[in-house]
Amino acid sequence: MNRRHFLSALAASALAAAAPPAGAQGSYPAQLIKWVVPYPAGGGTDNLARTLAEAMRATLGQQIIIDNRPGVATNIGAEYVANAKPDGYTVMSADNGVLAFNEHLFRKLAFSPEKDFAYIGAIGRFPLVLVVHPAFPAADFKAFMELVRAEPGKVDYASVGNGSPHHLAMELFQSRTGARLTHVPYRGAAPAMQDVMGGQVPVMFLDLASGAPIIKAGKVRPLAIGSQTRSPLLPDVPTLAELGVPDAEVF
Repeated sequence: MNRRHFLSALAASALAAAAPPAGAQGSYPAQLIKWVVPYPAGGGTDNLARTLAEAMRATLGQQIIIDNRPGVATNIGAEYVANAKPDGYTVMSADNGVLAFNEHLFRKLAFSPEKDFAYIGAIGRFPLVLVVHPAFPAADFKAFMELVRAEPGKVDYASVGNGSPHHLAMELFQSRTGARLTHVPYRGAAPAMQDVMGGQVPVMFLDLASGAPIIKAGKVRPLAIGSQTRSPLLPDVPTLAELGVPDAEVF
């Protein structure tokens, strides 16, 4: 399966648990549930987990605590869950990195995406939006492309970490357009967004789940969205395909 398939066809986030032993029985849940988020607090994955956990508490009748374990392109959190007691009480938000990217980006993983988790279901699919700081000297996508092509490697872009969907989205974008930007990796969406809003790093692919509020507030300027069709949340933002960038759906 090639990189394009990874970037365009997989759900952005799924819920997974340490794989339970065959024949596990009993009333569930009978105790507190730990929900591991392999990113820092404040990003889209974290916010979604906290929102769903709050709603699930009433339905399940048990406490659900969020445990942020960021680092190494989600591998720290994934390894923790893979080694947890396989009783269904440790669950995780598993994004494209856990599901598909990391086994191709790292020489050896301490877990198997196929064998060490029981997948519960998809919980979200977040298109990525190409955004710039409001003071960036390009008002639209065409001007952005003219600028970065004229100054290859001189414009920095932020990501939520090496090997993250946001990082690979920009790599795919560069391969499709011939643009060349310089990667500045962060340890999660929240610190990356803060620096893009502050202008320290002017560009990033931002997931719509965490980015919509700051886009609507004018703290960053959207140039394009990586979904098949325009988002109803950002109806005036064109898709990459509309702008002439083929085969570049990014989630």
